[in-house]
Amino acid sequence: MTNKEKILQFIESETEANIKESRFDFDSCTAGVISKLLFLDRTNISRILNELYRENILIKISGKPIKYISKNIFAKNYPFSSIPKIIQKNEHIEDYISFHSEPDQTSFAKSFHMIGSHQDGSLYENINRILSIFYLPKDTFRIIILDGDSGTGKKFFLHQIYHRFQELSIIHKNTQIQYYEFIDFYAHAKEYIKQAISKNHTFISITYSNLKYNPAMFHRIIDLFELYYFNVNIKPVLAFICSDLTDKENLSAITPFYLKFPALKDRPVIEAIDLITLFVQNAAQKTSKTIKLTSTFIKTVYIISDNIQQLKTYIDFFISKAMLTANKRAIKTEIILDDNITADFFHYSTSENGKFESIQLPEVLIISPNLQYDNLKKTQNTIETNTLLSEIKQKYSPTALQAFYYQYSHYKPSNIKRNLKTDTLYNGINKILYKTNLYFYPELIEFTTDRVLKIITNEFTQDIDTAEHIDRTETMSVTHKIIQYVESHHIALSSKQIHYIENTIYYSIYLTNGIQIPIVIVSKYSHLVKQYETLYNLYYKKHILHTFILPANIDNETEMIETIFSTLIRYAKSQGILIFTDKEIRSKLANRFFMYSNTLSHCMELSTFIMIQNSINQILDNNTNILNVTPNLLVEQNREKKLLQNESFSQYSVRNTDKNLLSINQLTPGINNFETNEILFTLLTKICRKLNIPIINSLILDFLFHGNCILFELKNKLNFRPDEKKFYDDSQHHLISIVKDVIESMDTLEEYEFSDRDIYTLLQIFLRNNPDITS
Repeated sequence: MTNKEKILQFIESETEANIKESRFDFDSCTAGVISKLLFLDRTNISRILNELYRENILIKISGKPIKYISKNIFAKNYPFSSIPKIIQKNEHIEDYISFHSEPDQTSFAKSFHMIGSHQDGSLYENINRILSIFYLPKDTFRIIILDGDSGTGKKFFLHQIYHRFQELSIIHKNTQIQYYEFIDFYAHAKEYIKQAISKNHTFISITYSNLKYNPAMFHRIIDLFELYYFNVNIKPVLAFICSDLTDKENLSAITPFYLKFPALKDRPVIEAIDLITLFVQNAAQKTSKTIKLTSTFIKTVYIISDNIQQLKTYIDFFISKAMLTANKRAIKTEIILDDNITADFFHYSTSENGKFESIQLPEVLIISPNLQYDNLKKTQNTIETNTLLSEIKQKYSPTALQAFYYQYSHYKPSNIKRNLKTDTLYNGINKILYKTNLYFYPELIEFTTDRVLKIITNEFTQDIDTAEHIDRTETMSVTHKIIQYVESHHIALSSKQIHYIENTIYYSIYLTNGIQIPIVIVSKYSHLVKQYETLYNLYYKKHILHTFILPANIDNETEMIETIFSTLIRYAKSQGILIFTDKEIRSKLANRFFMYSNTLSHCMELSTFIMIQNSINQILDNNTNILNVTPNLLVEQNREKKLLQNESFSQYSVRNTDKNLLSINQLTPGINNFETNEILFTLLTKICRKLNIPIINSLILDFLFHGNCILFELKNKLNFRPDEKKFYDDSQHHLISIVKDVIESMDTLEEYEFSDRDIYTLLQIFLRNNPDITS
């Protein structure tokens, strides 16, 4: 084997190892390290590395020292990444690897979250036509033509394609769509194309409207692009947005990605109603008000609108008018959209029914600001199932499964004196459950066994039945074994007892089913992490989040790391484990797993709720292996850092529009977060002023999240946090007093009775963001 082959083999091996371990530092891939490990002359190694780089076999990472990684290994692990030949000092390799494997077409289609994308929808054909564009080589021109009248959603659809290109790392994350008017671009085509090459613009949109179709002009622009990009490896995505054209029959001959968009009135009327509902829901969130709309209003606004843009404009206008009417009547909490609002523009008559005959519209739809449109469609599907939105409770109403998890989260093993018979039953049921996927959840097994035993002995009196239909097919075999085992001990079970046992087993297994990568939070901030654990597990109806509470003061760190390791290792399945922990022990805990365990793991510093929420979503979307998820987690972590650095959450406009803060609406139903966020921010400002500490973004996000969670607990008489006799030590007493005094001084918080536990939870937020505050 030649020296060149040895060096290449070493680089390939190290690249593969770094990717598998998700380190991405490639510290061994330098001339100096290779020289020591392979016992070769350093000068000779540098020359060979440069040769391999020029031959396009290696990728160069600039810096001191210069690093080299294998292009082939990288392409094999990240087929959709668009990694350049050289990575500059200020760039990170993680920016290029947010997608790790080739997705199937079903997941592609599902990624287009828009009305009309379902199988019988008006945009289904467009979506399926565009899917193959993501598989084209990067050295191929990708030309898209979006044709349709003004206001048919062409630009929105283009943005969906653009975001999908970014998600797949086919174009760089920082790439923006460059917009041009056709006539202007045609007149300065050479200048604009040269500019696009120099500035690395990879997504270009040209709007062609109010003109007669001229094939020669189209082909002239495309020919110039092909000419100037002849020696450029990565060709741009070129989109033509065409509207109000005449003689446009030959447009489809230019590219296979010709997409025709139907006019609003040519789309199924159910899609138009969905659009109206979506626009009203967005308005409800922005105004923080409940909006009632009548069926007559829906029909009227549909009839008077010629396109989607006009539909949205009319709805915004009518909502503004309705708000003015509500203010005059001193109605502060809701807006009414009915015939009175539209009377000046159009008088609806039953003769206009036409398309609405086949649709059973409820008389009134009531849309709450806390109800997300996606959830509305997913859980209620109001039009198609003829379910009134007015029937949706605007307060927390847990499902039977959520109630089951909440009871489990408060479970403490009972010290019941059992006789020989009940002990035998307990051990037998326990053994059956340990042979299921509950094996990794011993506390849940204890809780389930205890509950089943109480059902058998008639000690359990709560009604755990539910009106919702559940499919128990997957758990029937386990339930059958337990019932057979019980009946073998000459115990006759009633149909009600069997039904309760079936539900109990179903809920236990459902909570853990499909979770290959558990998430564990290791922290001394017990109240905060317990809120995370209970709230997210309740919301997702999965026991995906676990916690390990550290003592406030660690006497022997090495011993503590071992205790954490031995506890966490039991959660780990074959696909790995994700750990969030306090900054002080992150490196040592990560090292313990990496150096002395075969368990796959990824250890991250505990930051804000955003990272926890994104991690859960990533794992539920890609529940295969922690190594596959890690690149996406690194990208999400980078996004969170940029958000905390670049945004200013002390500004009302940022707080009111940030998608992360808006997501708290879904976690805390019944709490109007638009109002409570401002009350909590005022509280935070006053406390910070008293404590003389700066208001930083991470503190604001933590305070709003946990503050809303406390209000949610108080309103619904829930408890997500530990029951401790004493929450704080004497050194924190003066801080508790400050927080308590400020809360009592605020009239807007009078309806809530804050306990010592609530006040200490708020204090933990300050302690986590500013550990030196006690001094």
